Order: sequence, then structure tokens, then C-alpha cells
Amino acid sequence: MHLSVEADSLEFAATDGHRLAVVRAAMVEEIEGEPEAMEPFAVTVPGRTLRELERILVAQQSSEPVALYCDRGQLALQWGDYYITSRTLEGQYPAYNQLIPRQFDRQVTVERKLLLGALDRISVIADQKSNHIVKFSIDAGNQSLAISADAQDAGSGRETIESAQISGEDIDIAFNVKYLMESLKNLTTRPPARW
Repeated sequence: MHLSVEADSLEFAATDGHRLAVVRAAMVEEIEGEPEAMEPFAVTVPGRTLRELERILVAQQSSEPVALYCDRGQLALQWGDYYITSRTLEGQYPAYNQLIPRQFDRQVTVERKLLLGALDRISVIADQKSNHIVKFSIDAGNQSLAISADAQDAGSGRETIESAQISGEDIDIAFNVKYLMESLKNLTTRPPARW
């Protein structure tokens, strides 16, 4: 994961070669020293280090803040009585900001649980031979979203969501249903994490 620190914000980015996740968060507490004098910096943290931190945080379920210390290729995370130290990864992280559009021509708003339910049902048909691909047909005129999948062995299926809010032109687009469902399952609305 690539962590970029500014005087008043944090940005986390991670990719596995197929998916890219970026989270921007405002800092809730001041960094030690003068925030205005702090120079922005960025580090790349090994995934194993973050999985260990996640394991501890999930097991303890506390809202206590995590402290981050970084210097000369070393990283330390402190959470209560727990300390994790790690080396940071060297090299240039991919320029992921160039992959994220600044504005979009189309926007679809749909209830997350409704979309997840439709994807779960249609995923039974999307097979491994087709890379678990499902097709989205976005109909702005009818304000509906149709999700379909075809498989030689299992046949075809279609789910329609009539309660979508759509702006922009109609479009047909395809996604890997496993990646999409994994992302949607992990989306939550909760207060920002304290760092």
C-alpha cells in the first residue's frame, strides 16, 4: 500500500494488478510538530505488515488511534501496547492518479444491498471460462440497470434493477463479478479512522 501524507490529509492506494483502491482522508489529530512546517512524504508499506495490523485491530475492536512513525526506510505502527515495525518498500509506486478520471460522463446510483443481491444471483451463471464476466446495460431513459451473464455450460441469466438513478447516456459495460462483489461487500459508511 502506498501512503502519501500531506499537512492535513492522508492518501492510501493499493493495487493487485487487476484492481486499484484509493482512499483519501482528512487527519483528525495534528501531527507532532508544526503541521505547516511538515514536508509531504510518501512511503510504500508491505502488504504483510498491513495484514498483521488488520488482524490485531479486528481482534481487539477498539477505537483507539494508530500512531505511525516513519524514518529512513523504516516504519513503525503503534496501537495501544502493540508495536509493528517494518521496512518500507523501495522504488517508484505506479502513477495511479493518472488512471482515475477527474470527472465522469455517466453516473449510476443504486442501493448497495440491492445491487449486491442481483450480482450474487447472476454470479452463479458467470463462469470461470468467461473470467466471471457480467454485463451491465445502463438505460438512462428508463432509469434501469440490467445485469446479465452468459455461460456455455450454465445458460444465461438477467437481473433488472428498476430503482436506479442514472445521469448521462446509455452504455453497455462489463465487469468481473467477483472483483465487483468483493468491493461492494467491503464498502461501509462509518466515521473516518483516526490516525
